[in-house]
Amino acid sequence: MTFNRFQGDPAIKITESGASMKFIGGQPVMDQGLENAVTISLFTKPGWWGNALIRDDNKKIGADFERVRVTVDLQTINDYADAARQALKWMKDSNLASRVEVTVTNPRTDWIKTQIDIYPPGQDLQSLLFLKNGLNWISQAVNPAHKRYE
Repeated sequence: MTFNRFQGDPAIKITESGASMKFIGGQPVMDQGLENAVTISLFTKPGWWGNALIRDDNKKIGADFERVRVTVDLQTINDYADAARQALKWMKDSNLASRVEVTVTNPRTDWIKTQIDIYPPGQDLQSLLFLKNGLNWISQAVNPAHKRYE
């Protein structure tokens, strides 16, 4: 398969300070894989209005992955892992992945590291890494940027 940076969806990358997109010559770099699907599945909040248009409950999206937590403890890590698995369950149900593995660790006091390994049928493993800086993300959750511009 030849990569064409003009095909796909605009690639969204999650960084420790939020989300970013890369542009080349004014054109956003596009995602042709599963990264956008994973990002949207994890970071769309439950109750998203677009779910009203979907009749099949198994195809609705939304996750509690980005819950506000003041402390990072074992319960936080377990809750993040469970929320990520639930948010990505549709990928296996829809046969986009034969297996989805979620590993959540706490490498530093205020960090949560989430690694997601996706095994698409007949394709190479795709591994995605999300790092959450507790202080930045808690601040964003308490005082979201979109609310500051209303």
